[in-house]
Amino acid sequence: MENTKKSQRWKNFRSLALKSLSLSVLLVMIFEVLPTLGEFWYTARITRNEASEYAHKEAIRLVQLAAHDHERLVANVQQLLSVLVEVPEIQSGKPNVCTPFLKKIQKQHPLYGNLGVIDLKGNVLCSALQVPPKTNLADRLYFTKALEKKSFAIGEFQIGRITKKPSLNFSNVVLDENKNVKYVIYVALDLSWLGQLANTAVLPTQATMMILDHKGFILARFPDSDLRIGKVIADQNILKAIRSNSDETVIESSKIDSLDRMFVFRKLRTAPEAGNIYLTVGVPNFVFYSQVEEMLNKSMSREAFVTFIEILFAWVAGFLFLYQIKKIQKAAKRLKAGDLTARTGLKSGFGELETLAHTFDDMASDLESRTREAEAGAKRLTFLSDSANQLCSSLDYKKMLKTVADLATPFMADFCAIDIFEEGNLIRVAESHVFPEKTALFRTITADPEQLSAPQLVTKITPEYLDESTIKLDKVQLKQLGVESLMVLPIKIHGSSIGSVIFASHRPDHLYQKSDLIIALDLTEYIGLAIENANLAKHNERQNKDFLS
Repeated sequence: MENTKKSQRWKNFRSLALKSLSLSVLLVMIFEVLPTLGEFWYTARITRNEASEYAHKEAIRLVQLAAHDHERLVANVQQLLSVLVEVPEIQSGKPNVCTPFLKKIQKQHPLYGNLGVIDLKGNVLCSALQVPPKTNLADRLYFTKALEKKSFAIGEFQIGRITKKPSLNFSNVVLDENKNVKYVIYVALDLSWLGQLANTAVLPTQATMMILDHKGFILARFPDSDLRIGKVIADQNILKAIRSNSDETVIESSKIDSLDRMFVFRKLRTAPEAGNIYLTVGVPNFVFYSQVEEMLNKSMSREAFVTFIEILFAWVAGFLFLYQIKKIQKAAKRLKAGDLTARTGLKSGFGELETLAHTFDDMASDLESRTREAEAGAKRLTFLSDSANQLCSSLDYKKMLKTVADLATPFMADFCAIDIFEEGNLIRVAESHVFPEKTALFRTITADPEQLSAPQLVTKITPEYLDESTIKLDKVQLKQLGVESLMVLPIKIHGSSIGSVIFASHRPDHLYQKSDLIIALDLTEYIGLAIENANLAKHNERQNKDFLS
């Protein structure tokens, strides 16, 4: 009898649900909410996993970038030493000749804590800095390894006896005509370069960068370097990572202060006998996860509120609510699948679902914009890295500059030109553009470096700018070339202009901004250093020929 009553009540309920559209919609929405909530929970979990994966990659990218800059510094020092060993002032070994020369080099390169020449007994013959009495460097690793290898050698991180600062020393041998070792020349790299690496890597908020030895001693730290240098890292997880002897290690969460951080370790290039040295970047966890947590909390709050409104007004909204939910759900799935152009497509209105839809669209637009900016930033860093590698690859600066101009087009510009003073005349040594038919017109665009007191950024070309500019370009040529935006930068060596670099864009959607000027300034500085090194090498070659003749 009881079973018969239950069966009858169920039949009555089904009949009412089929006849009542509002109740049918309500039931559909109730069952719709359950998978939606499950999907939201699953999406939140996936989002957190993706955030964790992104955090790993981003932390590794930062430490790799910083390590790459360290390798570039080592390469620059090696190149400098290979040039200095052939310089007559160094070959002479006379203090009154080589000491002023080394002081001049050290003044030009502040990152070099000291430069010096040592005789075969370890006594300092010449030094950019004043040498304390009875200073002998025969026991230093960079000295003994240079004598052993008769070539370039790297020492260990140490407190310099002359500089009294933490430094990494490099050395090379000066040979006589019979290829016998006469002297050892060395360069001490001041660890203040760590701050420059931190600025180059663009560290996130409250991130730290440190150099640790294989025992966990802090050799350098940015920021607050003076507070912890010489102390041992107390965190056991970090010490364990160092002792694992891995080339690259990631620690999920650890503390050296009040913040939970993700640490990435990477070995630095040094002498094997000196023990492992690690460059580590520690990024606070909130940098990676705070936005995800905030987005999930807001999304969960909105989802709960909208669900309540949907159920409350189900009889009124009917199938329109379902339609709107499906549109939002479809856009969310597309966005989750990686389609950054996903939008709901709903018209503006005052309803809660319309508000949710447009909030979603705004969030998706912001996500798309930030992703594009991140990709553009990565491409710019790659461009700078490739350009720096090309500029260090040869002493033929004209060939190097042509390669750099080709790299800049069309990445940074539709037209790139590099002009250099040669024997008092401004000569175009490299150019690249995307319009071969306009080659003759492009060659009329020149800039007098002596009139460029500072880099010029012209976001939008105007007639007023043409009347006052140092660019030789009239309105007719401007119309024919279709130039929309310009950057003109002087190439300087020791404060003197030796040439100029011109970047031009013909695309209205690619108008130069301050971020482009920063990249161009770095590139121009690399060009100046490359030309200086090439000229120094040629000068030394001529002096050697004159000396031998």
